[in-house]
Amino acid sequence: MLTLFLTFGWLWHIGQFPSASVAKLFIVLWVVMSLVNMWIGVSKAGYSISEELFVLPQVLLPPVLAAGLVLLAS
Repeated sequence: MLTLFLTFGWLWHIGQFPSASVAKLFIVLWVVMSLVNMWIGVSKAGYSISEELFVLPQVLLPPVLAAGLVLLAS
């Protein structure tokens, strides 16, 4: 998904440095999607909050760190 964001940012020339602004947008959207995923796991699937808090960093951190590396490179 990060690759798609970066590709479309490059194709559409968003900002002077498209990869930085697109990576920031990706981070925000990924955090929101991860929190929605956690909420669905607790409210619909019946997991406890402690179970979901264990999974949240595993879902959240790898893509956010990859986007952070893109920010550092740009």
